[in-house]
Amino acid sequence: LWNILDRDGDGILRMEEVVPQAGAALARFWKWARDNWGTCKAGWAPIMQASRPPTSWKSITSLKYGTFLAATKSLGWSAADEPGVGQSLCQALDRDGCGIISKADTTWLDGWNA
Repeated sequence: LWNILDRDGDGILRMEEVVPQAGAALARFWKWARDNWGTCKAGWAPIMQASRPPTSWKSITSLKYGTFLAATKSLGWSAADEPGVGQSLCQALDRDGCGIISKADTTWLDGWNA
C-alpha cells in the first residue's frame, strides 16, 4: 500500500500524492495569495471585503463556498472558474466539512511548502 501511495518513491507521503486535485488547487491558491498579499493570512481581509454575502449572513470571519469563490474570482483568481478547481479548494480548506471557509482554514497554508 505504501508503495502505491508514495508515487515518487522518496519515502515521504505528500498531499499531492494522496489527493492530487486538492493538492493542486491548494498550491494554486497559495501561490496566488502569496503573489498578491505576501501570505494567505493577509489575503483574508481583501477576500472578505470583496465578498458579497447575503444580508442574512452575519459572520465577519467566514464565508460559504460560493461567496468565497466569487470573492477570489473578483480579485483575479481565475482558477475559481475552472471545472473542479474551486470545489476542490473549498473541500480541502473546509476542515469541518460544513460548507464554510474561515480565515483559519486559509492561514495554515502559510506554513505549507507547496
